[in-house]
Amino acid sequence: MTTKLCQLGLALTAISTVGLATSQPVTAATFRFSVLDLGTLGGGYSIPRGINNLGQVVGDSPISTGAIHGFRTQPNQPINPATDDLGTLSGGFGETWDINEAGQVVGHFNDTSTGAIHGFRTQPNQPINRSTDDLGDLGGPFGSSEAFGINNLGQVVGGSQNSTGQFHAFRTQPNQPINPATDDLGTLGGSSSAAYGINEAGQVVGRSGTGTDSQSHAFRTQPNQPINPATDDLGTLGGDDSLARDINEAGQVVGFSQTSSGAIRAFRTQPNQPINPATDDLGTLGGDSSRARGINNLGQVVGSSQTSSGAFRAFLYEDLNGMQDLNDLIDPSSGFLLGNAFGINDLGQITGVGTIDNARHGFLLTPTALEPDDEEQDMPDDEEQEVPDDDEQEVPDDEEQDVPDDDIQSVPEPASTLGILAIGGVVGGGRLLRQRRQRSKAEPDKGAALK
Repeated sequence: MTTKLCQLGLALTAISTVGLATSQPVTAATFRFSVLDLGTLGGGYSIPRGINNLGQVVGDSPISTGAIHGFRTQPNQPINPATDDLGTLSGGFGETWDINEAGQVVGHFNDTSTGAIHGFRTQPNQPINRSTDDLGDLGGPFGSSEAFGINNLGQVVGGSQNSTGQFHAFRTQPNQPINPATDDLGTLGGSSSAAYGINEAGQVVGRSGTGTDSQSHAFRTQPNQPINPATDDLGTLGGDDSLARDINEAGQVVGFSQTSSGAIRAFRTQPNQPINPATDDLGTLGGDSSRARGINNLGQVVGSSQTSSGAFRAFLYEDLNGMQDLNDLIDPSSGFLLGNAFGINDLGQITGVGTIDNARHGFLLTPTALEPDDEEQDMPDDEEQEVPDDDEQEVPDDEEQDVPDDDIQSVPEPASTLGILAIGGVVGGGRLLRQRRQRSKAEPDKGAALK
């Protein structure tokens, strides 16, 4: 999610008074970021996915019973099970994906009475309320929808089945439920699409099938317009497929794409331009693949990349320094191994997931007083311990994990060079519900969150 720079004053104050209390003392040898362990809702892991400029983080975590619930933290604080559990709408699981400056949270939940997956948008800093927060759907036979992004106007984007059974991207009106007559964004010419990010202007990014659905491409719409195949196809880094995860106020888009060699690489476009293979490939940390998942209004990008050893590590990309392993920018004595970064706000705070004490926990990185070039510290190579790569799971990817699936988890992954990018029709709410239930019974997407 993207946010406005004019709203940073309060957040900066919060960080100066709260963030430093949770960080290492600032000394000449201080690392660029302090690390806050976000903890859990009482279960074994947490997966944060979004952050606003106040330092509130949202994501998922199992509660003590094992059920997966969404959470929203207080600014710059770890998860408090007593106050931060967003609950669900009908006793099933809940997944939380994004948050705006007002504290409105979006995600999706399963309705145990009908078996459908529904998108939701909460009231500011409130738990999920079924009577007000259910977004409905585009009119499909299974009544399913998933919400992945929200802007400061309260417009929500995601994917939903329409009346013909196809899964299409949607964008709501501010603080309104899904309206099938106005909110279906269509496709790039294929049968399916999904939206993952939106900026204040109402530009939406995601991925869509093209032509015969043999390829899926990233798209960026014009402000508050449906997908236009003639102008909105962002293309690729040279391969068949691409996927857009986030957009900032300037219209820069980040995501990942197949290259001409078949590798998967993170990309960042120029403002309101298509992908340019010559300039937009962000590279890797030494391995074959990388994926970008978040961008702020300064153009800083976060995501995950393979290292030369094949392990996946969280990265920060900046024009000045290129792609950097976030593990090299924190104190190794923190005990954290940072595997994946999902969001970055305009203050440079980063949230993602890593391992600490053999548990998968979310983290919040807060910049210290040092400038990027001030630190010359190198993280010991032994930190390069392998993060379970089991994560190739099923979320499309994006996360490969669980990123929204970008993955719209409900969309089966058809055979394609990029399974995570391939588009397919929804085969039924039952399949999605089974997948969700299975994930609620065990540690989800193990490596997924770390890819």
